[in-house]
Amino acid sequence: MSLVAFRVLGNVEEILHRSCKIRFILSFQLTNLSEKISVERTA
Repeated sequence: MSLVAFRVLGNVEEILHRSCKIRFILSFQLTNLSEKISVERTA
């Protein structure tokens, strides 16, 4: 396996890892928001 291909794969993995993190954070914030909204509605 060439060094260039290895570097490209590493970059792709890093990008995927970051996007997964961002997606996780976004979904977490969305659930928090929906919980707050439901709490405000019942209050």
